[in-house]
Amino acid sequence: MSFVGFTQRLISLCVAVLVLASAPLSAEVVWVKVSWDPTSCPGSCYPVLERRLNAIKGVADAHYNFVEGEATLRWKPGYQYEDRLIKTAVAWVGIAIEDIAIKIRGSIFHGEKQVYVASLGDETKLPLISAPKPEQGRYVIRKGEGAHKLDSKERERLLQAEENFELITIEGRIFQPYRPPVRLMIDRVSYPTPL
Repeated sequence: MSFVGFTQRLISLCVAVLVLASAPLSAEVVWVKVSWDPTSCPGSCYPVLERRLNAIKGVADAHYNFVEGEATLRWKPGYQYEDRLIKTAVAWVGIAIEDIAIKIRGSIFHGEKQVYVASLGDETKLPLISAPKPEQGRYVIRKGEGAHKLDSKERERLLQAEENFELITIEGRIFQPYRPPVRLMIDRVSYPTPL
């Protein structure tokens, strides 16, 4: 191989690496799980519910368990999660959502009062809150604006992840107060393992 041929191949390889490195990463919102009271959806509503949820642009595919009253929606790369799309699809069928859970992979950023996760590629941004921790002899408030804040230890670790540019995976439930914005109530966080 001549020097010119070698140089051309090297340039082609460098261009390919640059193109691949600049491509958005996939699997940012990994899945969304929707649950409802299974008795509220008789057999006749199954096909309509499937059709409505599968029609959401961000849904790649879906798995349904009508006995338990839940659907697991695998999300397409590049599509932002929008709470209203799922709520509208389910409400159109005439059933009420009991819970929405999500698994999201991305980076952390924070503002003056709030810590957020931003998914890779599509930049879905969700404010983070901690799940309520029951204490003996005390009521657990599940709804209301001031009910949930980010636990101080959890906040500190998330801010460390932001500082170190770590990509993390969070699983949790969408907190659905009476008015927006929605928040992600953390159930589990996976941090990268140190080298």
